[in-house]
Amino acid sequence: MPIIRLSEAVRRLAAGEQLTVVANKTSMLADIPAWLRLTNNQLDGIEHHGDLFRIRLTRTAGCRLAAKASTGEILK
Repeated sequence: MPIIRLSEAVRRLAAGEQLTVVANKTSMLADIPAWLRLTNNQLDGIEHHGDLFRIRLTRTAGCRLAAKASTGEILK
């Protein structure tokens, strides 16, 4: 579910806009960078603060995510 929520958040960003994800699962340290590579988005940094990780990213102009469809539409 975290990657699905991330995908929905990134869809709402314009190219060049940044997002910071706060996670407490170490699996996100591998999952999010892999997802960013697959969708052609940029990893800006990872910080570790106690039990939390802050993962900064930027949506690129070449992002491979379709805009979110409204109800009844099919994403291409």
